[in-house]
Amino acid sequence: MTLEQLRKGIDRLDRKIVALLNERAQIALRVGELKWQQNLPIVARGREQEVYAHLAAMNAGPLENEQLNRIYLRIMREMKQLQRGLSTRSAAARRRQGAARAGAAATRRATAAGAPTAKTAAGRRAPAAKKSSARKTGR
Repeated sequence: MTLEQLRKGIDRLDRKIVALLNERAQIALRVGELKWQQNLPIVARGREQEVYAHLAAMNAGPLENEQLNRIYLRIMREMKQLQRGLSTRSAAARRRQGAARAGAAATRRATAAGAPTAKTAAGRRAPAAKKSSARKTGR
């Protein structure tokens, strides 16, 4: 086999590795969501050791277990970062959704009570009032 053929083989494997890493990340995000819903910590004690033991049992080389562990240490760190970002995004999204629901409910209540809303008769938002440009001089 030529060098070019070997490199093409590596490129083909890299495409598969990237696809598998993204598939793993999707599952890690689902795990993170479940942890968030169940109020569990992102880091599960002992889980990394389980992964390393599983890798060692599957490893037929030529990578040594320690080399494989270092690769997976990085993969697991990145997956935890995804989960941490998910919990932050999820909390912010839930706050925004709650605020939007509360605002919509308040508008419905006001409309039902006959109060004017922020929309004009044409269905467009009324222009916001301009702030006064006069400065307070303290005199």
